[in-house]
Amino acid sequence: MLTKETMQQILDEEKYRQEVRKTLDAPSSPKQKGKVIEFLNSTFFLALLSSFLIPILINYYQTQSQKIKEKEAIARKISNERAEIKSRIDVISKLDSNGITGEEYVEIKNAFRGSDSTGGFSVSEEFAKRNIFSLISDYKYDLEYVEGKKETDSIIARLPAIIDALHMADNYMKKLYPFMYGIKEGAGVIAVDKNEAFKNPSKIDIFTSGDKDLDFQIYSECLPQLNRFQ
Repeated sequence: MLTKETMQQILDEEKYRQEVRKTLDAPSSPKQKGKVIEFLNSTFFLALLSSFLIPILINYYQTQSQKIKEKEAIARKISNERAEIKSRIDVISKLDSNGITGEEYVEIKNAFRGSDSTGGFSVSEEFAKRNIFSLISDYKYDLEYVEGKKETDSIIARLPAIIDALHMADNYMKKLYPFMYGIKEGAGVIAVDKNEAFKNPSKIDIFTSGDKDLDFQIYSECLPQLNRFQ
């Protein structure tokens, strides 16, 4: 049987445990909350916030803004490249198995090699002196690294065939020869001086290949492929 002293000791210990439990479970007092709010409004905390948090937020905002600007810039560049290439391909597509005029010969040559913007084919002056193959190379590179690459995969896949068609057209141009050298100011036709003709092709009435098989290849393979570029 427990003695009175032992029972009292047990009661005292239980009372002490309840007091400790109440202390731990008790919510923060208004006085404690006030101290927290006071700290948050203190000069020290505001200085701490300015030193660490605000620079981080500013850096994040600047980084995101720069990414947006870069994305917009590459989108504009791709759009300009596409427009320039499309314009030049439209000029190159003037190739005709029946022959092309001297003026068309000059335009097509310039569309391949690039010239100054007064040549009449350049959409963007920044690309005016670039040859079409280097333009397509840049265009392909930009498409491959632009965000959302899957959306451009089908375009990238068509470019090798477009490039092959352009090489075919370029080789065809090299095989054309002046067929007729007319005197614009008067009647009659004089003999063709080939050296003079290629120095001043705009004076030539007609350039032709004289090769029916080659003409058919340009008509059936090259031009249809070029027309696929959009």
